[in-house]
Amino acid sequence: MSGFATNTSHHLLQSLDHFNACVSPEEVISIDALIKSPMTQKMLSTKIENKQFQLLFDASSIPNRAHLMSASSNLAASWLAVVPSSGLNLHLDMAEFQTALKWW
Repeated sequence: MSGFATNTSHHLLQSLDHFNACVSPEEVISIDALIKSPMTQKMLSTKIENKQFQLLFDASSIPNRAHLMSASSNLAASWLAVVPSSGLNLHLDMAEFQTALKWW
């Protein structure tokens, strides 16, 4: 049984090393931190996504940075969930919708 535990520990440490290589230095986690406070997949994925976003942002031009910031802000995609209403003039024809999606 000790071989199983050693093998599992080895894989866990390898996974943690790989994770830490994918995140910003301030997001690095230790095995002790994971034991004290387990993290969900969503929490771990968010740390990786934040790093990827920062890399993309840093490599982007100023106009592209503005687009990234607006597209990633809270409720940026809310317009996609609005129920179309011709009576309130809150609708798009197919061409307008396709154009809006391309710009979004």
